Amino acid sequence: MSPLLFALALSLLLLTPGPTNTLLALAGSARRRGLGLSCMGAELAGYFTTVLPVHFLAAPVLAAHPELARTVTAVAALWVLTLSIRLWGRSLETDTGIVVTPRLVYVTTVLNPKGLVIALALLPGHSGSDLSLCLALMALLIPAVAYLWLSLGATAICRLSRRHPALIMRAASSALLFFAAGLAGKAAGLI
Repeated sequence: MSPLLFALALSLLLLTPGPTNTLLALAGSARRRGLGLSCMGAELAGYFTTVLPVHFLAAPVLAAHPELARTVTAVAALWVLTLSIRLWGRSLETDTGIVVTPRLVYVTTVLNPKGLVIALALLPGHSGSDLSLCLALMALLIPAVAYLWLSLGATAICRLSRRHPALIMRAASSALLFFAAGLAGKAAGLI
């Protein structure tokens, strides 16, 4: 895949709603610059923590052992389900600073299946200038898209939460539950 196609595919993948983006939007709603910047860094670190070892080391193992790939997906589903449960009873008015932390964003990103897609399907071969350029593009695009999700949270979520403080957390919890169900279905071979 050429670096231009990689950048386009990666951008579309990162813009797609998912567990990490849900947390970034919630972090943006806190309107604390330090939290947003820390969460951007945590997402970038999380993706590189997953993508590099999977691309260089685990790809052959996962291809030879599909049950291992299903296990990784099941663990991700459990993590997202745990996040969903933790968010359900909370309110943005009182809990935003407690709920979304860089650590949560990091762990959620490490377990996000998007990392596997990047490592196994988007990145070009194991060496060469195209790979180096694609990794540099990743380092630029991940924070750029994270900023968009943080901005969405800072605007749209803040407006909605003034009227219905618990609604946003329940909507985020429901979205995470939906993602967890999809991951569980994939792990079970139903999707």
